[in-house]
Amino acid sequence: MAIQEMNLTFKSLESLYDGRIAMLLKRHMAMVAQDCINRPSDKTKRKVTLEFCFQPIPNPDDASDCDRVDCEVECKSKLPVYRSRPIQMRPHNSGFIFNQDFPEDINQQSLFNEDEK
Repeated sequence: MAIQEMNLTFKSLESLYDGRIAMLLKRHMAMVAQDCINRPSDKTKRKVTLEFCFQPIPNPDDASDCDRVDCEVECKSKLPVYRSRPIQMRPHNSGFIFNQDFPEDINQQSLFNEDEK
């Protein structure tokens, strides 16, 4: 049976490793798209990188001749950091304390008495 060679292109990624590389790219794109949907007010740029790393392997009989190339494909995405709203805390000997009813204001009194909760 003859070896079926194929040029490496974005289209041929669907054929590489039964489409796993293409699926990896699709998953990262979907993750970035979902983040844009979930946080439209965060204007930070999202990024998807598909990186091909090639390592030449010399011919064992003639080191000046390239026998083949080993290729590793990396796919990564960068999303903005998730941050909460500021939570006011007061340092304490045991660590930090905060207002559980109003985490944005350490000094805000509760609307209810302890008995009414």
